[in-house]
Amino acid sequence: PLTTFFEFPTIRLISERLRAGGDNPELWSGPVVVRKGSGQSKLLLVPGAGGNLIYFQELLSSVRGDVDVIGLQPPGLDGETSPCNSISGLADYFLDSLSPILDSGTGEVVLAGHSFGGLVAAEMARQDRQSLMRLNALAIIDTAAPDLQQTVGLGWSQAQWIAHLSKIASYMFGKPVNVELSELDGVAEDVQITVFYRKLLDAAVIPN
Repeated sequence: PLTTFFEFPTIRLISERLRAGGDNPELWSGPVVVRKGSGQSKLLLVPGAGGNLIYFQELLSSVRGDVDVIGLQPPGLDGETSPCNSISGLADYFLDSLSPILDSGTGEVVLAGHSFGGLVAAEMARQDRQSLMRLNALAIIDTAAPDLQQTVGLGWSQAQWIAHLSKIASYMFGKPVNVELSELDGVAEDVQITVFYRKLLDAAVIPN
């Protein structure tokens, strides 16, 4: 998993890890130590849909060096473990996984959730009736207010999903990989995917 880069952050360490072989199942789910601090303060990060922690890397430059930064991964990223099927279930899973980490000696704790992770973080704070986390702050990053959320994708065709995802990819990677609906009109579904795939290749977003 991509979280391996947090545990082995240099080319030398990654190469040694690859030569050693094997896999660490703990890297696929549960808490991941993104950066080790003094242990007195902790920042808990809940990623958005997809569960990938790697995009929090840039955030670390704005976090004090003495703060332990811990990322939370949902189950199911390995393609084998069953995923949680509700926000409350995922919040409960994260709280259980944090139990051995947040001992009585833990100082300041900040919980931050991004996008869908903001909903999960809010539910974690609500469920934490026994004050396992002893939160000092709850941060919600780029999460739509529940009353303002509009259903996205309900009843969409594959072509509409591809067009939507291509816009997100263009924004994320800063490359012109937009696929317009007109390009997919009357095109077979397997060819629609190929159209998007070719745009990603041509823009060098993915390796050839």
